[in-house]
Amino acid sequence: YYPEGVDVISINLYPYRYKSVNEGQRTIFIGAISAQMIHLNLESDQVDSTISNDILKFILSINKKICNPPLSFKEVLNSFNSNLKKYQAGELEMSNFYQKRKAFWSLHTTLRGNEKRRVTCKIKNQPIVNETQRKIKEAVEALQSNGEKVTQKKVAEVSGLKLPTVKKYAGYYKELLGRSVKANRSVKMEEVIVDSHDSHRSQNTLVAQPNYASSECLEEFEYSDMIDADIDKCIAVADSFKITDEKILVAYERVLGSIARKVDEAKLETLYSKFIEKINELSADDLHTLLLSQDDIDDSTTFFRQGMVDDKLFDSCKGLLERD
Repeated sequence: YYPEGVDVISINLYPYRYKSVNEGQRTIFIGAISAQMIHLNLESDQVDSTISNDILKFILSINKKICNPPLSFKEVLNSFNSNLKKYQAGELEMSNFYQKRKAFWSLHTTLRGNEKRRVTCKIKNQPIVNETQRKIKEAVEALQSNGEKVTQKKVAEVSGLKLPTVKKYAGYYKELLGRSVKANRSVKMEEVIVDSHDSHRSQNTLVAQPNYASSECLEEFEYSDMIDADIDKCIAVADSFKITDEKILVAYERVLGSIARKVDEAKLETLYSKFIEKINELSADDLHTLLLSQDDIDDSTTFFRQGMVDDKLFDSCKGLLERD
């Protein structure tokens, strides 16, 4: 993984599995593919005729499979020879074909697409996660040092983060409060020990002191967030989790789109039925995570969790379909 990215040329024909290149774009498409293949496989000072012939055969096969209708042999050959001559003369312009790429995977990896996506996303987002956690921690500490009540709304105000962002880090937020509670417990115990020695209070008096380290403290923080929250915003958040046909179809395409395009009409209906059956078995949290739009996810934890739910559904539905 290269944080700054590396300039690479990569030919990706995956988007053309189910669509063609039509008239008006065929010559540009074939020319671009041939230029990249020549640049990646030949040495300008000594062109290997065997390799160049293999490239031409590959370009002809791409023309036949993807172009609609295919270009004539002469048109493909002229495009190829033109690029080859420019390459030998050092005049083949390739700057438009370079793209930044950050993650590189071994050809022998056994990880699937979603698994690789999760790993890459975690590495990419880790600096953002660290910075967000730092702001939340500093905001919590600032509120506690001032003796103020700690709520997610106040943490958002002090940290400069948006409230939805703070809520997405609810696990880390509660962890910070938990640490604070443990610290309070330690301090209170020290106070009790000192008091018992210095003032010789009775055991009943000591037990009667309020326990500021109880679990009720955490519950109080959570309830206060609800009290401080804007009612209209709560309604908007609730609406975002409503199950709609549109959200289900988006999730279906994301999880099973690759399979759905390969099966016949008879199995297509079965596949969708299996998908509905399986999402009905999900917990409420997993269902909400599944139906979240990926455009609305900006933290790696939620992204990873959605990927895990996706993979679980993919394996279940694919297995059931194969058994059918």
